[in-house]
Amino acid sequence: MIPTHADIVNMQHIIWETKLNKWLHNDVFSWRWWIILIVTIVPLIIWLRIVDKRRLASIIMFGLIIIVLIVILDIVGYEMALWSYPVELLIMVPLLEIDLGLLPIIYLLVFQYAMDWKKFIIANIVVAAAFSFILEPILLWAGFYEVHEWKSIYSLPIYVVLPILAKWGTDTILNIQRFNLEQDSK
Repeated sequence: MIPTHADIVNMQHIIWETKLNKWLHNDVFSWRWWIILIVTIVPLIIWLRIVDKRRLASIIMFGLIIIVLIVILDIVGYEMALWSYPVELLIMVPLLEIDLGLLPIIYLLVFQYAMDWKKFIIANIVVAAAFSFILEPILLWAGFYEVHEWKSIYSLPIYVVLPILAKWGTDTILNIQRFNLEQDSK
């Protein structure tokens, strides 16, 4: 039998009620939940103190682009059941909050300090290797992350390409703005 739209909506309601019940009784306020909360908030607080305020607009633009890319890819992988998150900070957000906290903050710092393309790419290769072969295995071991049909080696090129796309997008937008400002001043 081929499911109808109504069947899918009914399944979504069942899944939502099951996830909510699990979250309320197992996840919220557990030690893993507190760690996720801390790892989401502390990097942001640190970043707010050390961000280069003179370049704030371009750094935030880069950060927004990187977060959008991370969230899109994370939702695709989650929906395709390539990976899952046994403990969630917020039940309505099916992604690991590290994707909204720690990862973008590290990318933001690389963007801030590695200003030319060569340094930026080298730094991001190092970051990508650390995310793929250190952070992901730690998250797996600690029970924050589960993989299904996924290996850490698959993450490496994604972690390298994401910040490159975000920097290219940011640079392109800023160049368009500069060009138009120059045209307006003539």
